[in-house]
Amino acid sequence: MRCPFPPILQESPETNFEKAKNNCINHLKNHELAASPVSAPWVVGELEKIEKLMGDDLWPYGLEKNWNEIEAMCQYSYEQGISPRLVEPEELFASNVVNLAHTLRI
Repeated sequence: MRCPFPPILQESPETNFEKAKNNCINHLKNHELAASPVSAPWVVGELEKIEKLMGDDLWPYGLEKNWNEIEAMCQYSYEQGISPRLVEPEELFASNVVNLAHTLRI
């Protein structure tokens, strides 16, 4: 049976977000081929500096790739009195999301 949805909707949302992110970065890096997508002429140089500092994945998706940042956010929220107790990252998401993320390593 043929799927009634276009091929892009048959993929996972994360796959499509990754494709969009990669398209954005490639467009920023390769703007010499066309007009710059932003009005700042130093974008390519800044992007190179940022990648040296942060790595190739500027906007990581998924729980696993962001786990350390989520833990830090929980810690800072507790230290600054925003949260009355130290919350674990697992508590911020539905258990099925956390389990799926750990299973799929996303």
